[in-house]
Amino acid sequence: SPNLRLVQLCNMHGIPVEVSLSGSPSGTGFSMRLEPGGCLDPAMPGVPSGVDASRVVSVRALIADPAARCSALGPNTPPATLRTLARMACR
Repeated sequence: SPNLRLVQLCNMHGIPVEVSLSGSPSGTGFSMRLEPGGCLDPAMPGVPSGVDASRVVSVRALIADPAARCSALGPNTPPATLRTLARMACR
């Protein structure tokens, strides 16, 4: 629904991440660093209007997972899953 809007996006992982939001009808995009437990509120100062209508959220770790292993010979251990929480509401 076009009335479904982002209310809050939180980093539930134990490391800092960068979140990028894009795909809003206005073309507005935005990136922000979130510390562990930190949240992005689209109504907070510095966040462009229209970001709450974004449809694409990208998250990347700012610290490499020391337990991840990738080798052509194996065994391989993928990095831990990045956990985020998105709250959305009809506006």
